[in-house]
Amino acid sequence: YVSPDGKQLYFISDRPKDGAPKEDMDVWVMDQMADGNWGEARNLGAPVNSAASEWYPKLTASGPLYFGSDRPGGHGKTDLYRSTWKNHTFQEPENLGSAINSAADEYEPCIAADESFIIFMASGRPDDRGNGDLYISYRKNGQWLSAEPLDERINGRGLEISPYLSPDNRYFFFSSARRSKDIPPGERPNQAQNGLGDIYQMHVSALPKPN
Repeated sequence: YVSPDGKQLYFISDRPKDGAPKEDMDVWVMDQMADGNWGEARNLGAPVNSAASEWYPKLTASGPLYFGSDRPGGHGKTDLYRSTWKNHTFQEPENLGSAINSAADEYEPCIAADESFIIFMASGRPDDRGNGDLYISYRKNGQWLSAEPLDERINGRGLEISPYLSPDNRYFFFSSARRSKDIPPGERPNQAQNGLGDIYQMHVSALPKPN
């Protein structure tokens, strides 16, 4: 994930740290140098990284880092967390709470530039239409409202993943493994909506508004 200012590249990896092998995923970052090249990758370390896995880091324009983690103390399997930037370091991550996290898996946070809403992928919820759906939660007075699944224009019988907002926050992108009604189950021709995953976009104004 490239930071909003284009100067940092965040990614996850189970590569060795300090020469020691790792079985879990950590968040790493690379800085863009003055000559336009990328510097050495460095592990973010604690408190963002833990003995568990960290997933899908997204840095906001105002500084906080959002990511998923299956560290102990969450509401379920994998939860979403937020870590603020202070004194040149990321602070102890805060769990986004039960309005967003559940006993299922919550992954892939996509956060608005002003942190007014978040769209994320979740798998295993009772209202999951496929193998994983996209959900939205709005933030009011510093509190997250209860997350709701996005409607049938976005969530279908297939897997929906990878929510993204364009840099100008005008367009919403996502990937869906939906299948055309004209393609029988078990067949995957070389065309769109064949069940393997396609990329879609819509104007942000078409997203559901908070109740």
